[in-house]
Amino acid sequence: MTGLSIRKATKEEIPQIIDIQKEIFCGEQSIPEELIGTFLSSHPICWVAEQNGRIVGSISSWEEEKEVHLGRFVVLPRFRGQKIGTKLLNHAVFELFQNGVEIIIIEARDSAARMIRAIGGRDIGDAFAFYLGNVTPMVLEKEAYRKCNSIFNHHPHPQSEIHDDKIIAITKASLDQFQDIRAFYHAVIDGIGASRNSVKWKKDIYPSSEFLAESLRSGELFTVEEGGEIIGSMILNHQSNDMYRSCCWPTEASDSEVTVIHALAVHPSHSGKGCARQMVRFAINYARQHLQKAIRLDVLKGNLRAEKLYSGMGFQYLQTLPMFYEDTGWADFQLYEYRL
Repeated sequence: MTGLSIRKATKEEIPQIIDIQKEIFCGEQSIPEELIGTFLSSHPICWVAEQNGRIVGSISSWEEEKEVHLGRFVVLPRFRGQKIGTKLLNHAVFELFQNGVEIIIIEARDSAARMIRAIGGRDIGDAFAFYLGNVTPMVLEKEAYRKCNSIFNHHPHPQSEIHDDKIIAITKASLDQFQDIRAFYHAVIDGIGASRNSVKWKKDIYPSSEFLAESLRSGELFTVEEGGEIIGSMILNHQSNDMYRSCCWPTEASDSEVTVIHALAVHPSHSGKGCARQMVRFAINYARQHLQKAIRLDVLKGNLRAEKLYSGMGFQYLQTLPMFYEDTGWADFQLYEYRL
């Protein structure tokens, strides 16, 4: 299945997971809304299924009285029938067992119970009514799962198409980080030159020192840090090139209702590790939380890595227009939109 990844959720994605649970549990099963978020007090681990940049399902694990439980298993209706649920379940179970868990306790709806039995789970009690539908108490033991799933013994992960990116923390930068951020972009530009990438950024021209400083003052610059070093950075605001006015955007929105991504970059030593994807994912969630209608951006024509990144995360390519930037002069840029 193209565009599908299954991974651990970030803290910023929890509200979106709760919204999906409300849609399914309240809408389909008549479970009271006040019960939906109660599991959060148990500090759960959540996994999500993401297709083309959109979260379409989730599953969670938590501890109760020193027992590991698995549940809160949802897939949006229009994405069912594609085995996303099966992949979510296998991904979560595999990781739990790999991390030392021996027994998983599950209370499963009928459809989930069938999947759990198929991977070695067994009933430990009779099904009982729970709002609209039945729930079956079940247990899944590591040894039973191992016998049913030889892939557990021979492969590092049960689905080769699933990306297990390291979860990163993305935070709003402070003004006292200006010199470190400027040095970070200089290192990125050095890396671009060494790789002969089509990106045309130039030191202190794009992104300029004034642009970085203003973005810091406005609280619009975000960074990724590892070991005290900046490894990623981007700017999220409502400003865009004048030529954006010439595009027929599919989403009708004022400037204040659109988030624009600028200067998204990852340090060359961390390239190819999924950092950029998580930064874009953060931008999507951040825009949703701020009630934006769309995210827009432009990519210099020929920057194949950026084109692949945004297209693969659900951004819609709209058209190519000539634009003027200080680093490139007049050049062709491709315009993309992600509708929220």
